[in-house]
Amino acid sequence: MQKTSETRATLASITIATLACAALTLHAQTASENYTIVPTYLGQGNSLVNGGQTIQNNSCVPTSTANGLAYLEAYQVNVLGQSDPFTVSPDNYTAVNSLQGAQGVTASGTSAADALSGLNNYLASSNPAPNVVTSQTADPSAQSLANALNANSAIQLGILWGVVANDGTFIPTDMGGGHFVSLTGESLTAGSGTMTLLDPWGINGVSPNAGTQGASITVNVSTVNLTGVGNVLELIYPNTLTDPPDDLNTENGTGVDSFGIASRTVGYIAVDDIESVVPEPTSMVLMGVGALALLAKRRRSA
Repeated sequence: MQKTSETRATLASITIATLACAALTLHAQTASENYTIVPTYLGQGNSLVNGGQTIQNNSCVPTSTANGLAYLEAYQVNVLGQSDPFTVSPDNYTAVNSLQGAQGVTASGTSAADALSGLNNYLASSNPAPNVVTSQTADPSAQSLANALNANSAIQLGILWGVVANDGTFIPTDMGGGHFVSLTGESLTAGSGTMTLLDPWGINGVSPNAGTQGASITVNVSTVNLTGVGNVLELIYPNTLTDPPDDLNTENGTGVDSFGIASRTVGYIAVDDIESVVPEPTSMVLMGVGALALLAKRRRSA
């Protein structure tokens, strides 16, 4: 796990670990997705997740990915009335375990590169889904995330725990690491406001281990300038929530770590993974017919 992040290339390859798991426009970015259409929010600490507690605590990437794919499936089938883009439903722990293996989850976490390549391998072999396309972006902007939400794509965010200091350097928490969550909504003005997340860690009381069911939470967001990168989005988890263990000061219980950071519930969005469904061939034909009809009408009225 690297302790500093100075270039966009470094951020793109950063390890989302320890769970041990772009300039912004100055207008409002508000968008949301209805995740209530997903029957169950999968939790990375569920006993059905392979590998025991240590691996479960590091399985935020496959679990949040499965939650995102479950939304994509439900939206296509239940909202749009399209055919299921997946050969086998991703809304279960079988999918989490398949992704866990494909994405190379270990006790040290998962790299951003493996998160994407493993997802693509899963979509190509474990659960063939030729109509699902993927992308990954380092340091995504608020506008790009709003655009993806408005397109009803599935979005996972890779968060690095730590703060951007006044001089623009990144200060990781003592334990380093990061987390993967699903983005379900944002309401930002001039790069500040709130985001809603489906967190696979869940709300788990005082336990140091991941919860058995994911939870929807709201976090505060601001824009900070990271040296060598530019503007990035910083998240602050509510202190009323129990956060992942590398996000809490478990070493001394004082609430202040060795960097003097009073709240270790702070991180910034280093990367996103996005999945979307390309139109079905039938839909594309209908779109073409509609366009031809419109063109013919315009010619007749010309």
